[in-house]
Amino acid sequence: MNQIDVYQALETSPKMPVIPPEISDIFEMIRQPDLLDIDLLAEKVALYDGLNQAVLTNVNSGYYQISRTIENINEAIVFLGMKTMRNLLIYFITELLFHDELGKQSSLFSSHQYWKHNLGTAVACNILSSKLKIGDRFQLFSYGLCHDIGFAILNACLPDLVDQIFETMSRGVHHIVAEKIALGGKTHADIGAWICEKWGLPEDLGLVVKYHHSPLLSTDNLSEIELIHVADCISTEYYQRLIGLDVRHPINARVMQNLRITKDMVEEIGASLPDEVEQVSRIFA
Repeated sequence: MNQIDVYQALETSPKMPVIPPEISDIFEMIRQPDLLDIDLLAEKVALYDGLNQAVLTNVNSGYYQISRTIENINEAIVFLGMKTMRNLLIYFITELLFHDELGKQSSLFSSHQYWKHNLGTAVACNILSSKLKIGDRFQLFSYGLCHDIGFAILNACLPDLVDQIFETMSRGVHHIVAEKIALGGKTHADIGAWICEKWGLPEDLGLVVKYHHSPLLSTDNLSEIELIHVADCISTEYYQRLIGLDVRHPINARVMQNLRITKDMVEEIGASLPDEVEQVSRIFA
């Protein structure tokens, strides 16, 4: 399947969600943070059933170490910052849009373990940010939640191709190679970048989605994207062990050097990740 075929198949899939007008308004608002009217954003979020409550429930879960209860989106934005809040909104919107499709068509794909991988990447991002003193750890956590949006699109719209990918991976093939075989040279990162552009999502999130497997190709937000790459590799190995695959995912050596990350640090985070993910999983349930 060539590039045009992949995107055309996604465009014409009956499972591709139609963005409700109020969600389009939210996407447009968070795309231009300098012009943002926080009160109007909170009003728009409240219009979409479940979104406002989902965000506030998780903001008040204890994970963000807030000393008091956050009662509305306005307060959440002030505490977490606009970039973190907009990424959380994007994550929950994606969950809502694809809730009925995720995992129900592909026979080999587990939406539950996929979700744990995203959560594992987010947790590893948070830990690495704290250890390396790079970026805002909560913003990086939100990047981790959203980084694999392309795979959500693939599983919802093209489940047969997802089965092909997992069948190839079961023979010991790296998941990026398996994706290129099934998708005519494209990967879930390409699909994710495509959907970010299609939906008008923020540019910095689009860069994370596009380059988290090839961070050295990015010309912007390099340290954060390198950190996402490391967190994703750590979490991917954990996730694939859960589904019985044994495919190695080495971290780019240049990235390790750039961030001054040691193998001991990676092994330490990898060892602690299962317990950390289970704890955070209960919070985000």
